[in-house]
Amino acid sequence: MARSNRKMKICYIHHAGYPQIGRITFFEYSQKAAWQGLDVSVICTKDNRNAEQMASSPAINVYEIPLDKIGRQASLAFFRRAAAIIDKIQPDIVHCFHSRGAGMLPLLVRRQKNRPRFILDIRSGHLSKGLKGCVGRLANYLETLPFDAVAFIDPKIQHYAIGERMVHKPVFYFPLGVDWKIFAHGHGERVENNFAFRDNGIVAVYSGKLAPSRDLRPLVRALALVIKEMPFVHVVFLGDGPDREELKRLGCELGIGHNLHFRGLVPFLEIPAYYRTAQIGLSYVPILPQFDNQPPLKVLEYMAAGLVVVATKTSYHEKIIVDGYNGFLVDDTPYAIAFRLAEVVSQLENMDVIRENAQKTARKFDWHEIFRTRILPAYHSLGGI
Repeated sequence: MARSNRKMKICYIHHAGYPQIGRITFFEYSQKAAWQGLDVSVICTKDNRNAEQMASSPAINVYEIPLDKIGRQASLAFFRRAAAIIDKIQPDIVHCFHSRGAGMLPLLVRRQKNRPRFILDIRSGHLSKGLKGCVGRLANYLETLPFDAVAFIDPKIQHYAIGERMVHKPVFYFPLGVDWKIFAHGHGERVENNFAFRDNGIVAVYSGKLAPSRDLRPLVRALALVIKEMPFVHVVFLGDGPDREELKRLGCELGIGHNLHFRGLVPFLEIPAYYRTAQIGLSYVPILPQFDNQPPLKVLEYMAAGLVVVATKTSYHEKIIVDGYNGFLVDDTPYAIAFRLAEVVSQLENMDVIRENAQKTARKFDWHEIFRTRILPAYHSLGGI
């Protein structure tokens, strides 16, 4: 157990790159812990394919493990090396983000005297249905057993992650957050010169993975309906994925290819500059059971940046957005999206109150506050200083 005459030592672990788009929570926790004056270490993969430049506190010790294996062997090799590092640095708390095989970590750590307390953080539910989903949730549950505590975003994610199984150990709920300082106050220069649209154009932005499972074709069809009547509307896509070329092809087929701008993966600290180029933030998530409870991190970023948000009516969107107060909710059909988006475009000059309310909402989810009021007390309760 940690002693009160020294800093609490925290070790964050993820079988992923650091920093890396799609793993922002991993990055934010470690940064906020360092800002709180804790002794922070990070164990991550060394994968140059996913590397990007992000401001990282010099007070954080980063241990990179090369990816020299594939499949299950890669997971075992990573957690075995991570356990050896834990034995060496002797943290008080090990905060491990879930990936398949994470359940091995506490079992691989040899240190028994002043053994660290282990938290498994599961940030999303299991999306598969039927037998595959049942097996996946059971596997997630079994991986929680060697840990001293488990963390989820909220009880719904807990249900989707492990089902109705009882967890006989401390359970913490760490909500999604947003870096208020970066998104509300800006970071970097505006980037409109990178686009070939007129100065008086209206810009909407979509940030997220362009994956077949997300099926963004209804969104592109909705954009075609809007742009046909409002050719000054342009849409910037931030993110990449297998569907990128298909979506570009569909846009050209519908006659709006010149209005769609696919920027690919963008370094995290450049994203606010793109948002400042835009006036509208699009969060299209199919209204399907497997996506209904997926947390919309980009929505909080849009709101903090002062964008007018148009989002589909998923349960998680409805937790954050009050239709007509701090954003707009729509069905996931092309006509429903197009109708509301066209309405927003035509009324943008009258959206100041919507923007102000959106920023007030996002401010409640500032990472600094979440760490100070939720995460740090959890560490203390487990035996930290």
